Amino acid sequence: MRIGRTLPPAATPIDLKAIIWAIRGLFCGQQELDRFESELKQYFGVRHCFLVSSGKAAFTLILQALKELSPGRGEVILPAFTCYSVPSSVARAGLQIRLCDQQSRSFDFDFDQMSAALSEAPAAHTTAGGRPEASESTSKRLSHVLAVVPTHLFGYPADVAKLRKLVQDPGIAIVEDPAQ
Repeated sequence: MRIGRTLPPAATPIDLKAIIWAIRGLFCGQQELDRFESELKQYFGVRHCFLVSSGKAAFTLILQALKELSPGRGEVILPAFTCYSVPSSVARAGLQIRLCDQQSRSFDFDFDQMSAALSEAPAAHTTAGGRPEASESTSKRLSHVLAVVPTHLFGYPADVAKLRKLVQDPGIAIVEDPAQ
């Protein structure tokens, strides 16, 4: 196989056919997006499909939907080392970021720390007089955690099966980040 000369995307020549398709997109773009969305819904057998501009936009949308479904939950546990877009999506969705250390050899969560984070009660709030409010019952200890985001970094897959065993609360979503 001969590869030949390659050009960076900014220097790639644009042929007439590409220009015509771009102009067509200006006038028929929404029709094409609707058609593509319809095909995706049919192919996957789902009722809803949302086309977004990026993984960051998709992740923000997922978190906003989870927040809407569980309004009392407001924390997302992330690996301490991840792409900037992940915590910025959490902040954009109006949620709190909680970091968990990672194992140095696999970039996966430090499961001892994750276990402790999942069993901790949310930070105590104080009353106007500076006194701590009454503590929550044990059954509501995890009601603050909305999601945990395992990240597959540098070709090292996260141990999602182990994380699923650790996350006992069915109200905590596991949203994988395979973008790396």
